[in-house]
Amino acid sequence: MGEIRSLVEKVARQGERINVLAVELGALRRWRDEFSSGLPAQVRQTVELELLRMARAGEGES
Repeated sequence: MGEIRSLVEKVARQGERINVLAVELGALRRWRDEFSSGLPAQVRQTVELELLRMARAGEGES
């Protein structure tokens, strides 16, 4: 009977560990999605600001 209880407890601990890993995986996926969508927006904004800066610098030379 003790062996069965030991196995049940072991399975329960593994189930808890699987749940923790699933939560961590979900967090990593959210971070990846935010990074994937945020980086192109940041690059686009940087390019737009640089083009604006270049245009203003060109106006000053005229």
